[in-house]
Amino acid sequence: MTNKRLLQIAFTATSIATFLGTQSNANAFTVSAFSPIGFTDEIAGISNFEIEDFEDTTLIPGLSLEWIGSSISSLTTQPSLINNSDYWFTPNNAWDGENLIGNFDKEVYYWALADTTKLNFSDNPTSVGIGISNYQYTGATLIINDVVYGGLSSIGSEVTRGLGKNVYLRIDAEEGEVINSISIDGRPADFLGFDRIAVGHAGVPEPFTILGTGTAIAFGAGFKRKLAKAKKK
Repeated sequence: MTNKRLLQIAFTATSIATFLGTQSNANAFTVSAFSPIGFTDEIAGISNFEIEDFEDTTLIPGLSLEWIGSSISSLTTQPSLINNSDYWFTPNNAWDGENLIGNFDKEVYYWALADTTKLNFSDNPTSVGIGISNYQYTGATLIINDVVYGGLSSIGSEVTRGLGKNVYLRIDAEEGEVINSISIDGRPADFLGFDRIAVGHAGVPEPFTILGTGTAIAFGAGFKRKLAKAKKK
C-alpha cells in the first residue's frame, strides 16, 4: 500500500474520531428553561446550589468571567456592576437583590458591547443555572463547553424577549460529564444582563425530583431537551 493511501486512511480515521468526539460532547447536556413568572429556586431545583448574586465584585470560588468581542479589548476581570436603576434597565432585570452583570462595562465601554459573555468554571460542576435579562433581539446564542447549542429564542416558550427578566436556564451534565464553560453570544448588539448564577455538583437532585412531576408542570418548568449539534444554526 502506498504512503499516500496510508495517509488517506489515517486522515479519514482521525476525521471520524473527531466527529464522533464532537457528537458525544454536543449531546452530553440537558437544558431546562424556566419562566420568570413565579420563578423560585425550588422550581429550578437550585436551592442547594452555591449562588453568585453579583451584589459585590467578589465571585464565588471556581467561577471566573470573560468578555470577548471585536469592539472591545477582551476582559477577564469583573466589570462594573449594573444596578436595576441604571440607564435603560428597569427594576425587573435583577433576578435577586439590586445588581447584575452585562455584556458591557458601563463605566468604560458602555456602547462597545462584548460579542460573548463567558462563564468559566474550574471546579467541575455538573449543573449550572443562569438568569438572563433584557434579551430583545433574536441573535443571542447559547454555547456550552464551547459547543453551540442554538439561539435562545429556539429553546422554548419559557423564553420571552424584551425588557426585564426573560428566562432562567439550568444546564445539567450527563453522567461522566462536567461543565467547563457557558457562553452567551449576544450579537447583534444586544444589551444582555446575567444574574443568579447557580453552581451545583453531582448528587444534587433534579428539579422534577424535588418538586414532583405534577408540581413542576404546574409551574411551567417542564421544558427539557438534549444539547445537539444539529441545533447549531
